[in-house]
Amino acid sequence: MAREGLFDDLDWANEANAPFYVWPAARRWDLVLTCGDRLAPGAGGVGEDILQLVAALKAEAPGRAILLICAEPVDAQAKPALAGVCVLVAPPRRYAFGRYVHFLEAAELRFAYAAAELLAELQRRGHEFALACCPDRGAEAFYLQKMRRHGQLRIDGLTLRLYGPTALDMAGPLCDVSPQTRNLLVEEIACLQRADLLAHRDDALFARVAELCQRFGFDPAPRGRREGASLWSALTPPPQPARAEPADLPVGFVIPHFNATEYIEDCLISTRACAEDDDEILVVDDASRADEKTALRAMIARLNAEGGVQIVLHELPHNSGPAAARNAGVARLTRAQALQFIDADDALNPDGFRATRRALRLNPDLAMVYGLQRNFGADRFYWVTMDANPLTAFEENYCHSAPLVRRAAFEALGGQTPGMRYHYEDWEFNVRLCLSGLAGELVIAQTQHYRMGHASRTLAHLDRLDRSRQDLFAHIARAPLSGDPRRDRLAATLANYASMLERAGLLQPGAGQRRDTPDPPAPEPEPEPIVERRTVEIVEIVDLEERIKALPLPLWRRKLARFALSASRRIGGARRK
Repeated sequence: MAREGLFDDLDWANEANAPFYVWPAARRWDLVLTCGDRLAPGAGGVGEDILQLVAALKAEAPGRAILLICAEPVDAQAKPALAGVCVLVAPPRRYAFGRYVHFLEAAELRFAYAAAELLAELQRRGHEFALACCPDRGAEAFYLQKMRRHGQLRIDGLTLRLYGPTALDMAGPLCDVSPQTRNLLVEEIACLQRADLLAHRDDALFARVAELCQRFGFDPAPRGRREGASLWSALTPPPQPARAEPADLPVGFVIPHFNATEYIEDCLISTRACAEDDDEILVVDDASRADEKTALRAMIARLNAEGGVQIVLHELPHNSGPAAARNAGVARLTRAQALQFIDADDALNPDGFRATRRALRLNPDLAMVYGLQRNFGADRFYWVTMDANPLTAFEENYCHSAPLVRRAAFEALGGQTPGMRYHYEDWEFNVRLCLSGLAGELVIAQTQHYRMGHASRTLAHLDRLDRSRQDLFAHIARAPLSGDPRRDRLAATLANYASMLERAGLLQPGAGQRRDTPDPPAPEPEPEPIVERRTVEIVEIVDLEERIKALPLPLWRRKLARFALSASRRIGGARRK
């Protein structure tokens, strides 16, 4: 049975579960609980506390509908305590449809994502949700609250139950903890900031949480509530005001092009599928070869003759790089208030774009939104991007190359930096946006289909990657970001320190970068192996997969061969780009 999902339109969640997943009949749920811990009597922790909470809630109001979403099947000894409760398992995922899910490394976030995805599927099947209650620890509510904030998930109230976020356990300076932990810290803070109610049983714990929140610029006290005799009342926040649907923003689609007519038609078709009547589509040719220009002009004329939003072509006289091309395109837009960038060899997902467009419209505090990236070609995986985080902005790019940006924010930052001709021009802009105090957020939807492995600008200049990253730090150090001298001096200081750390090899490599390591000793000659090499390139794996598809093999042999290739990919250390 085909089911819709956030990663792919072919199936829902972990495909191994799909054949036997039993969906409850559509109804309105009085309470949705999430629990990423093991649900077993005597297990301790959040799992055992959830069992006690469910028992108390059932005793107080036996007829109410409770849905419990957990990360693994319930322990047999816990099932009697959950009688009358609908329990659904949302297994934390590392893979989706054969593709690795990148940047969902923490088990807590993998479960949080799966739980939000499950609720979205239930909503699509006609279910409604009055109240959701999640633990604060591990940011279990992060993707759920995000989908609610962006208009993708309808939940009347959201309560965070305080056990003590991970951030309270951090001792010492933040530089001593991994980027993954620093991201989790900010995601837990986002949950505390956006929940309607913070329920707690320990005044001392709430005081510590309040102190943490105040360090991040907000006071949680008005939303704090101590649990009392009536748990239903203690967990139910006041009714939230209905959100108005603001007027739509006209969007300008800007597509830089350089000798890529082989791919750009797919890009243009996907872009036109996203565009509304009042939008603009602009292709900026960055001084391509004469034959490429001729082919591009003919293609745009043919597509325009088919009707729909017209595509405008602007040709630059000299090759200036993608940043300059994007800036030139923005300058030529007439009515666009938001900017959607997409490279000529990539494509947009229309459904994902509509999700980001609505998220930007509903949240005037956001300067930039972006969704998941689905990579295809020589390497195939999903990249789950992140919210803008100044604690990790220099160590990893939080956003791909196809964001939706408010034009006012883009122009206030001076656009992208033309001097970043070869790599990281999008990353450099994203760092400036983040450090200037503007907000960028992930929207839970696929938005970009990103082509991997062809003769791209990045691959053509791999020898300049280290220099490009140092250029990124240098531009940030010199750029006027916010107009606040103190903030800008702090950003410059951070950039200088990041530059020194990167030179010393103490920052994790950027996309495409490699650390220099001594060459291993030459191996002794061995007999001819069955598998030619232990270290396998991803391109070779994909090539073998295509050969298998073309062979007239029985189904069982084809599945066995694909399983062997998957094992070779993991054991052989196939590189991820």
